[in-house]
Amino acid sequence: MDQALITLLIAVVLALALGFTIGYLLKSRNQIAAGGENALSLRAQLDLVQQQYNDLRGSHETENKVLQALAPVSQRLSDMQRTVQELEKQRHEQHGQISQQLRAAVDSDELLRGTTEQLASALRSNNVRGVWGEVQLRRVVEAAGLIERVDFDVQSQISSDAGVGKPDMVVHLPGGKNIAVDAKVPFNAYLEASQIPFTATGEEAARRETLLKKHVSAVRAHIDALGKKS
Repeated sequence: MDQALITLLIAVVLALALGFTIGYLLKSRNQIAAGGENALSLRAQLDLVQQQYNDLRGSHETENKVLQALAPVSQRLSDMQRTVQELEKQRHEQHGQISQQLRAAVDSDELLRGTTEQLASALRSNNVRGVWGEVQLRRVVEAAGLIERVDFDVQSQISSDAGVGKPDMVVHLPGGKNIAVDAKVPFNAYLEASQIPFTATGEEAARRETLLKKHVSAVRAHIDALGKKS
């Protein structure tokens, strides 16, 4: 083979080898550069994750400190809640007791009203009213410390300038003096007036006032009549 041709072939092979080597080196350089960029990106991501971790850790520590600081407040709120529940329980119990007392008061009021109506109805009879007056008169003098047949007598006959009488009671005074007491009293007008409520207005209130005045006049007339017997 011609020496020149061999030299040319060698030159071509060397050129190809050199080109391949240069291409490989350039490719490796690019890969190294890309790898460096990837490393820098990964480093930045790692730094970001580390920062987020540090932030979360700091936030967690701060939260723990806040919870520790709020622990007494939480305990106080729990105590207050228990106190409120206890007060609410007591309120319900007291409400029940008050309701029972109100029902008892209503029952007592109804009983008293019924008794009062029965008494008022009975006192419309002159005989019943006379007996009731005698009983009340005896209670008054006994409450004052007077003793029967010593300080007073009942249904005893006495004589005066007006004639002979038999009062319901005779009270003995020092010096041989006596006071005759009549337990009977006009009561019809007062009973009618007592049937009208104190809160009445208008015609009912005027009627109640008229009946009370009538009662006062009847009592005065009865006193005058007794005075004429002395």
